[in-house]
Amino acid sequence: MVLALLVAVLPAAAAERSITLKVTKQRLSEVVRQISEQAGVPVRVAAHAQKEIPTLDVEGSLEKVLGVVARLAGLTVRREGRGYVLEPEAKPADPPPLSELISNPAADVIASVKPRVALVIAYLSAEQARAQGTAFVAGTDGLLVTNAHVVKGAAAIQVVFADGTAYYAVIAAMDEDKDLAVLRVPARFPEPLRLGDSDELREGDDVALTGYPLALELLRNGIPLYASTAKATVNAVRPGRSLVHQQSMLYIQIDAPISPGNSGAPLYRLDSGVVVGVVQSKLAYEYVQDTGVGFAIPINAVRRLLAEARANTISPPTTPPVPLTASNVPLALPPPLAEGDSAGGAEGASAKPPLTRPFDLLRITQVPPIPEPARVPGVIALHAPGGKMAVDPQRPRLYAVDYGGNSVVVIDTDAGKVVRRLFTGSKPYGVAVGAEGRFLYVANSGGSEISVIDLDALTPLGCIPLSFRPFDLLLGPAGRLYTTPSGAARSSVRAIDLHREMEVALGGTPVLGDTLLAASPTAGKIFLAERGENATALLQCEGVGKLAPVDADASLIGTRIQDLLLSPDGKRLYVASDSLTYVSVLDAETLRPLGQLEVGQPPAAVALSADGQTAYVCHRAPRIDRFDTRTFLRTGTLSLPAASLRCAVSPDGKKLFAQLATGIVIRGTDAFGPPTPE
Repeated sequence: MVLALLVAVLPAAAAERSITLKVTKQRLSEVVRQISEQAGVPVRVAAHAQKEIPTLDVEGSLEKVLGVVARLAGLTVRREGRGYVLEPEAKPADPPPLSELISNPAADVIASVKPRVALVIAYLSAEQARAQGTAFVAGTDGLLVTNAHVVKGAAAIQVVFADGTAYYAVIAAMDEDKDLAVLRVPARFPEPLRLGDSDELREGDDVALTGYPLALELLRNGIPLYASTAKATVNAVRPGRSLVHQQSMLYIQIDAPISPGNSGAPLYRLDSGVVVGVVQSKLAYEYVQDTGVGFAIPINAVRRLLAEARANTISPPTTPPVPLTASNVPLALPPPLAEGDSAGGAEGASAKPPLTRPFDLLRITQVPPIPEPARVPGVIALHAPGGKMAVDPQRPRLYAVDYGGNSVVVIDTDAGKVVRRLFTGSKPYGVAVGAEGRFLYVANSGGSEISVIDLDALTPLGCIPLSFRPFDLLLGPAGRLYTTPSGAARSSVRAIDLHREMEVALGGTPVLGDTLLAASPTAGKIFLAERGENATALLQCEGVGKLAPVDADASLIGTRIQDLLLSPDGKRLYVASDSLTYVSVLDAETLRPLGQLEVGQPPAAVALSADGQTAYVCHRAPRIDRFDTRTFLRTGTLSLPAASLRCAVSPDGKKLFAQLATGIVIRGTDAFGPPTPE
């Protein structure tokens, strides 16, 4: 203890000892050695040992002399044990980066999730994508989770990450009822997203979704592929029904904006990145652009499907896809609007924006057998006529909707016989042939979808899910499908943009259910007719603008309108009303009367030849009357076994198709006789 005490005081005594230092251009290390020898304590140099000290003559205490030498060498003096050290002055520590000063754990969680989320493209062909969505890595063994409606029915599936890494994928497991699918790609993922327990979710929990909304459209406009994130709150975990079997299941309701391409995105806790759901859909209705109501499937529903996928030995293609660039983006969405074009109405900035709702083409999962209707001699029998008919402009075919048979009957008009009966859905009514003649669209008034039929293969291709029950259906301006609602309540008319895969609700006056449509691809507007006693007789709309009542003479239009038809050139409007004994012919632009097709009793329906110069009118009598639309004179009469509900004409004008209460009859237009006097 005594020895330690003596040692402890030595530096202090040395510090007071007088040192005499005379230097003439010596190195710092040599100068320090001399000082150390005189003071009898260790002194070392930590830097600049070879620095030359100029002529120096100084006398004083050890610390004074060391201080002078240190200043000449650009150093500082510091006590070190029993001695001293000459070293550079310590620099102040750099301030921490701003990211460390501002704590944001959520940003770190989102950044960790993004690399594990990919764009999914479901291809119909090398040039055309059927759907786009999002998938997330759920296993080290190359498994990703997405929605079934994104990938089912695809000819090929591509998965693309934000860094450009791309793979072809196969469906390893799928549950269409719960709208879930597991994909497999030829890759290993060392850090998949963690799957949580969705049963532990509570209302008010903070969550987020990361996906690729409108990714293909953005790529086409030169915007690089990048996953985007939306924060949300769990609003509810509510009961609902599965898609196919209508079984009870839970859905997570959130308040995040959801756009086309977000389907299949992970819904995860914002504090941990643990996945609790799979984003599926959003709610949109009436005049609301975005309700802020979205839905996700609880992640617990995925676990069984992941086990099935791991048991499935199916292998994905190992050939890497061609890198996705702005020049080879598949046509899932249209090019940007041309300058001067508009996707909205003509009412200007003050008009309410139309509702838009994304859709993905869903495949028809179950096709029930269609029983044959009772045979009727000379008639192509239907279970319960009432639906509309469409003539194929390219093939010798007639498509007759069998309302009671939940199907469409394809009739070979040359042979006069049924080629095929195709299941569509519940209570079909409206029908339209697509702009290019490749697809047939059927509105199912008993369901909430439009069935799509491939006319080359004559097979159901799938269905467009809607937010309402459709009734009438026609092809209109810009190649859009227009459809009215079925049922008793008033609702908005919808335009179905087939290229953008969007359902657009038109603004303006809501219409009664079961409203009739008149539209033409060549016309710039559509017309609608409500059919009730106290209904607004006629309405019109340009493009996807606002519906407005037509200012026309009510005495010329009547009430209880039965049929509405635009001429092929879009210049004339034909109105058949149950309260009149003639078909009114109006100028489609000015709505002034041009003439009347007088039949002597309430007309039921009207049809036009392809050139618009001949009209055929059905009514309560068992005949069809023919008119010259240039003179409005009746030129012939065709007798039938019974009164017809509606009729259609072949493109060459040589055949007439009449729908009776029992089915379809086909007659040559040369079978018309002289006009029957009233």
